[in-house]
Amino acid sequence: MLRVMTIRRGFLSVSLFALCATTALSSQGSRLDSDVERALATITPELIRAHVRFLGDDLLQGRGPGTVGYDIAARYVAASLEALGFQPAGDNNTFFQQVPLLETKPNVSRTSAALELPGEAPVALVYGRDYVTRGQAFEAEVDLAAPLVFLGYGIEAPELKHDDYRTSDVRGKIAVVLSGAPAAFPATARAHYGSGFVKAEAAAKHGAVGVVGIASHVLDKIFPWPALVKDYQRGAVQWVDKNGTPANVFRQLRVNITVGSAAAGLLFRGSSLRAEDIFAQDSKGEAVVPSPLPGRLRAQISSDHRRFESANVAAVYKGGGRAGEYVVYSAHIDHVGVGDPVNGDAIYNGVLDNASGVAGMLGAAKAFSTLQQRPNRSVLFLGVTAEEYGLIGSDYFARNPTVPANGIVANVNIDGLPMLYDFRDIVSFGGEHSTVASAVQRATRRMGLELTPDPLPEQMFFVRSDQYSFVRQGVPAVFTAEGLKTVDAAVDGKKILDEWLATRYHQPSDDLNQPINFAAAAKGAQLQFLIGHFLASDPEAPRWNPGDFFGKRFGKQ
Repeated sequence: MLRVMTIRRGFLSVSLFALCATTALSSQGSRLDSDVERALATITPELIRAHVRFLGDDLLQGRGPGTVGYDIAARYVAASLEALGFQPAGDNNTFFQQVPLLETKPNVSRTSAALELPGEAPVALVYGRDYVTRGQAFEAEVDLAAPLVFLGYGIEAPELKHDDYRTSDVRGKIAVVLSGAPAAFPATARAHYGSGFVKAEAAAKHGAVGVVGIASHVLDKIFPWPALVKDYQRGAVQWVDKNGTPANVFRQLRVNITVGSAAAGLLFRGSSLRAEDIFAQDSKGEAVVPSPLPGRLRAQISSDHRRFESANVAAVYKGGGRAGEYVVYSAHIDHVGVGDPVNGDAIYNGVLDNASGVAGMLGAAKAFSTLQQRPNRSVLFLGVTAEEYGLIGSDYFARNPTVPANGIVANVNIDGLPMLYDFRDIVSFGGEHSTVASAVQRATRRMGLELTPDPLPEQMFFVRSDQYSFVRQGVPAVFTAEGLKTVDAAVDGKKILDEWLATRYHQPSDDLNQPINFAAAAKGAQLQFLIGHFLASDPEAPRWNPGDFFGKRFGKQ
């Protein structure tokens, strides 16, 4: 069981923490200037704990977008930034950017799907047991029957010499695609091409009328089928433009469902393919080959829609000589709200995910506010909504920024602080694609930490948090998280993280009753401050590495 770090209150404990932090930094042989050291010392365990205890309280009811609990949290973040003297950077000289949203939920009682094979009676698929859907954003009622074609992973990646569409015609058909991406892909490219949006985009481009995703055994280990069903029951949320059109969905994809691995074999009935063989190939990293299927799918999808608003929070700390350039800190304020009770608890507090990340952002903001010498660039602090529904609030801001888009030079995203154990290494998700890596490297060295490659590439963390929204708009970005190496050799970081993902991730037990190491969390927040301070202070703005995967696709230069 993870030991809870007990933090004493008062001036003595704060001073000792600051002294330890200063000693650790100085031991690296290159002292930070005293101004930055004083700023670092303001990020204490007590500060992080105070923010987390408020944001993670039951009073806020899990901070679901569009709820009173979320609005309270957003106002708390705005008030905290205003108290530091930062300028509003939302709509109409306020701290809030209103995000217009469309919620889509399937009406399960009127939703059905069946496999039709020549000469056979239709095989009905059972919602929740065999398949799930989030509904259809453009239509309240869909009735579609179309042939199926298996497209392997459903990925078109010519630069990686992988094209699942090369030998398959999907026009007017439903594309059947395996979750994830080939294990041979580089980690962040694997995450990019494994995302549902990129697969849907490719299917729509090639003329498909629907997509059926197959939850692989690899996905089952990350999101067991019951958890996936529970997640889909929340429906989908998209931001809408001024004409009311939902973003990031494709009108021509009239059916979008996911089939569980246990029911996947039904899709291959009458063909030479077996789901078991495909799953084995995927697990071993072997090629998964596309193939037409003999059947067709008839789906009747009934959807309920609701329009509402939820606010991002934005505030600016003005820089010096290059104040028109912005380093953006982001952290999502929302969690999943109130849901099905687990052991009598229905409030999904989201303490680590992401009350802690917001606390880390506010900690970094406090450190900046104490600097006597302002960095060259301005720093924009952004608390976003609806991350848990697919990075919605950050995507809205990145595509509708409240500061000049060409002035946004970097993003530092905080999606959870290290709260489970004291750590001695850091994983930098995305930093290696740009000169942001230099800032991360300098910050980790100054903190006496190591940099470690992504130990869990199959989790696709790089596309699962808000930095990805900025990357897609050409902004170099990074999301750092603790690695698996622990300060205490008797503590197994991987075991603790695996257990947390299996038992607390998106569960009511991610609350204030779990063991929390606030000293480690404060150390993580200090690291975030240093990364952003380096980016804001460097003579040159961050740039994509020559020939970089994401820079070539999305880069502004």
